[in-house]
Amino acid sequence: MEVPEETDEVELRMMIACKLYQDGTVSIGKAAELAGVTYRYFVENMGKFGASLWQNYTEEDLLNDLKNA
Repeated sequence: MEVPEETDEVELRMMIACKLYQDGTVSIGKAAELAGVTYRYFVENMGKFGASLWQNYTEEDLLNDLKNA
């Protein structure tokens, strides 16, 4: 992971937390906690760091959600 020199602490924490979330190492809630930001802030800003809210959402998850709706 390449980190620009002018990266502040929040950005750095977001980069690391997004990477951990992308890898499936931590949940989205835990990633937000590790980044030191609110769940909402994390979800709204994770795209800036290459992460997607839906990247770990499987077809099985969708079918379960539809069944339980």
